[in-house]
Amino acid sequence: MLARCTGAAVYVVSASPNQGYQVVIERREGQAAQVQFEGNANEVQVQIRCVKGTPSQTVEICEAESIEPSTGPGMPRVRNEN
Repeated sequence: MLARCTGAAVYVVSASPNQGYQVVIERREGQAAQVQFEGNANEVQVQIRCVKGTPSQTVEICEAESIEPSTGPGMPRVRNEN
């Protein structure tokens, strides 16, 4: 994902899913942006905010058969456009 900050507002420039996933940008800009990567085995939800002018992310991975979030390798990373 590529995001930029203007003051406290974040803007998602682009989001590219890994093979086997689809991307849904639920909220592209504002105080917090929300991007979901949906796959057969799980769903990855990423919330992006600006912290001191730099995009910062919170990632939650939910297994397809569970509503409990889990963590694992291969989490999406946000790059700063600046």
